[in-house]
Amino acid sequence: LVEGGAVSSHTLTINDQYTGYSAVTVNDNNVTSPYTLQNGDIIKVPTLTQGIMINGTSYDTRSENVLNISNEDITVVRTGAEKTIDPVPYITINYTA
Repeated sequence: LVEGGAVSSHTLTINDQYTGYSAVTVNDNNVTSPYTLQNGDIIKVPTLTQGIMINGTSYDTRSENVLNISNEDITVVRTGAEKTIDPVPYITINYTA
């Protein structure tokens, strides 16, 4: 919270918002970047590309992790060719404000 009771907003920024199975979703919905984060948002990042960075930490294809992020912006950078993997592995981010 900021002085005066105003809530500071944080954003989810996605460098490459792929479509279909490769899309980053918030609460199982496709979003456009930048997206204003809400308390309780659940962000799913498919790990289908060679390079995935979330807030500066690198993850591999097929990484499956759960991250708990509070009160900060979230940046997702994905590079490289998409791979077809079934089932689709995700990094799940639980956001709290």
